Amino acid sequence: RGRATFGELAIRKAGVYRLKISLNAPWETTLLSDKITVVAEDINQYSQAVFHVQPPAQGTAGVPLAPAPVVGIADQYGNLITSSQLRVLAPTVSASETPVKLAT
Repeated sequence: RGRATFGELAIRKAGVYRLKISLNAPWETTLLSDKITVVAEDINQYSQAVFHVQPPAQGTAGVPLAPAPVVGIADQYGNLITSSQLRVLAPTVSASETPVKLAT
């Protein structure tokens, strides 16, 4: 008695957070936790290749795409994994609407 435990609390988006707890009468107070730094998961079976910058809808033959497409590896929550040694190689581009597959 006299305390609350939040055992299932999970933050899915990488970033820096603080927990804010507000208490009603008779205390009428707000508590603010220390900073909590949440980082992306390590690469695992749920990781995925993602576009951080999509290629433009239209381009000109022989001219670099602008903006340049940017790809990366994200965890299952969409957080960019920056600590990986995984290399993303140039994709094979086709003239169809089939998604481009990245070699890793």
